[in-house]
Amino acid sequence: MTERQLNDAYERFGHLVFRRCLAILRDEAAAKDAVQEVFVRLWRLPDGFTAAHSKLRWLYRVGERICFDVLDRHAHQREEPLQPEHDDVHSAPPAANAIDDGEVVLRFISRFDERTRQVALLFYLDGLTREQIAAETGWSRHTVAKKLALLQQRATALRRLLTGEETRCA
Repeated sequence: MTERQLNDAYERFGHLVFRRCLAILRDEAAAKDAVQEVFVRLWRLPDGFTAAHSKLRWLYRVGERICFDVLDRHAHQREEPLQPEHDDVHSAPPAANAIDDGEVVLRFISRFDERTRQVALLFYLDGLTREQIAAETGWSRHTVAKKLALLQQRATALRRLLTGEETRCA
């Protein structure tokens, strides 16, 4: 890959990869580092994107892998505490539905296994259907449906905990 091709790819896709990494890592500096690593890996490819079906999809997958590695390495440092969002014990907690399932899943994505993380990103960030996720990942629709059901269960439990409706997470 030439320097010009790399610069063109960064200009075209860098901000999109950054947004995805930021959604996963929830830390701007870490997301910038992850994007830099994505494009270093692209630079190292002898033929660049020629073998990739979708340039953006390839960059997303490499970025996700890098972000998941960061989350796994720093799980104990990065994990957010599970506590209600309201500080005043006399005030009513916010409604459970005020926090979107997708927001909860992405906030606590480090708590899921790699396959579940990938399904979460494809569903909540990309808005893909079960069938599209199955086609993208090569997994059966049954596997995707099971992962989505797990995500919804966990999101509901985490959302209730965050809103003060439950005292412990399922």
